[in-house]
Amino acid sequence: MKTFTAFLLIVSMAASAASGAFKLPSSVYRMNELEQAKAEALAKGKPIAFLFTDENTSCCLSTDASQRMASELKTKAVLVYYPGPGAVKLPPAALSALSSPEAGMYIPRVAVMDAGMEKTIAIVPYGSPSEMTKSLQDAKQAISRFKQSGGSLGTPSTPATARVPAPATPVPSANAPAPAPAPEPAATDAAQKEMRIWQSASGKTLEAALVQDLGAAVVLEKADGSRFQIKKSGLVQEDQDYIAAAASWTQP
Repeated sequence: MKTFTAFLLIVSMAASAASGAFKLPSSVYRMNELEQAKAEALAKGKPIAFLFTDENTSCCLSTDASQRMASELKTKAVLVYYPGPGAVKLPPAALSALSSPEAGMYIPRVAVMDAGMEKTIAIVPYGSPSEMTKSLQDAKQAISRFKQSGGSLGTPSTPATARVPAPATPVPSANAPAPAPAPEPAATDAAQKEMRIWQSASGKTLEAALVQDLGAAVVLEKADGSRFQIKKSGLVQEDQDYIAAAASWTQP
């Protein structure tokens, strides 16, 4: 009888482990609480991380990955659970980030956005434990860089400017030559970037401009201004050659 009871206990534990369903941490907002999440992000100066997963999944791998993503990003961002199509409408920039080639085809995956939900700061795709370690580390570094660069996290950053007295206007001489016209303002770096079609190793394409080379990854900017990271190894060789050539353009 004791042997049979022990057997039932083992079967019960195995069945419990096989059920990958997990409980979302209480600090994670749901889509119908998006405005509250935005308010907290703005108040605390944090970005918003959309966790695209299924809390009712039966896959233990997905459960473990979801819990790991939530655990490692909860101190860096305000987390929002996105269960996929059919939920409250996702902000366009966040939907674009979660649907991009670098986000991958599988869940869970995360898109980290500014508090205004208009700029993509980082994307964390599902992958092997070692791949996720690298992706999560890159995401946390990207969040830190975004804050340090005055990325605003949803509100414009206006540097303080000291007041200085206006210089006296000189009286022009009758024989003085006419002043030269003021030069046209230089185009911004973003305007100088070349929009082109990028292709992932899986065949997906995307039109964007190269704005930053991070070494193992690059930052691309779409026409709508949203930015995201993509690993160089995930691009076709032609795109990798383009990135390598682009590095020489900035050399003196």
